[in-house]
Amino acid sequence: MFTDPGRNYPEGAIRRELGAVDVEVVLGPSKGVSTSLLGRLGKFNFYRYPRFWMVEGPVPLAVASEIDSSPLGHQFIRPCGTTTKIPLVQLVRRLGSGILAIPNYSIDNADALEYFVDILRKHDLHK
Repeated sequence: MFTDPGRNYPEGAIRRELGAVDVEVVLGPSKGVSTSLLGRLGKFNFYRYPRFWMVEGPVPLAVASEIDSSPLGHQFIRPCGTTTKIPLVQLVRRLGSGILAIPNYSIDNADALEYFVDILRKHDLHK
């Protein structure tokens, strides 16, 4: 379960949240957050901000479409770190026709984080 979203995250909470979805905890660049802990799953890095997880790593458009069409993805997973949910088709149009993958996501709650990690594994993107 996520801790209070209004304050910096303690490292113990980060370890518990990543452990709950079986994502490796490593030391790395802080990306402007208050800790140097991050999660790593294959090519994906998970950074904890006070109100959400930021996940960096290429998600192919077909997989992004699957995420976007799910209830959890539609409500709690935002592509490209947008503050409001933008339909995937509209976002791809903004980014340009040559885009092959979504580069990062913001994830708002524990259920959505678990769903996102499950999708990465389902499509073998975690290797």
